[in-house]
Amino acid sequence: MRFRDTLNKIAFKFLSFRYEKGRQFYLSVFIAILIAIAILTLLTIKQSHDTKVKENVLKAVLNSNKSLSNPEDSKNISAASPVEEQKKITAEKIKVYICGYINNSGVYELNAGTRVIDLIDLAGGAKIEAYLESINLAEVLTDGEKVYIPSKEEASNPGNSIFLNGSAGNNSKSNIININSAGESELELLPGIGPELARRIIDYRTNAGSFKSKEDLKNVTGIGEKKFNAIKDLITV
Repeated sequence: MRFRDTLNKIAFKFLSFRYEKGRQFYLSVFIAILIAIAILTLLTIKQSHDTKVKENVLKAVLNSNKSLSNPEDSKNISAASPVEEQKKITAEKIKVYICGYINNSGVYELNAGTRVIDLIDLAGGAKIEAYLESINLAEVLTDGEKVYIPSKEEASNPGNSIFLNGSAGNNSKSNIININSAGESELELLPGIGPELARRIIDYRTNAGSFKSKEDLKNVTGIGEKKFNAIKDLITV
């Protein structure tokens, strides 16, 4: 009897040991599976993040190349660059009329930013009788401007004080031109008024009578709103 009890105890302990071992084995397998799933999840997340980063970098590069190839975007980029902006200004063209005591009077097409001294050189230089001291040779020219080169005789005559400023566009109010009494040469000193328009002004006031107001000057053929606005502060009646 005792021998049987002993065998039963031994058998029970053996079975208990096997059960404990089996439970630990399955628990280990379950834990290993969980760890593997966690690692795979982390790798998937990391790979997805890296892919998005690469896509964003690629988009940025493509957009940058597109902007550089787009003329409109290039303008915006050049606007931020002083060197490119200066090149852009230089590329713009203006037209200026120079007359008076100059060797080759006429209308000249120039680069924006050109100064009076450069225009005089382009027009063949001033004549011997010219009085350049009355002119701001460093003045930057503007489109549609008229530059008159006076003579020494004109400059020395107080009655011709209007000639002292070579750039008609910058005449002071003390040199206001009376459109009812000014001669052709004086009228030509006004910005945008050449010989033909000066004659039309004189013909108009001869045929229709004196100008009653400055605005009446717009009745002359060839003088529109824009041209009138450019000279209205330089004239009187």
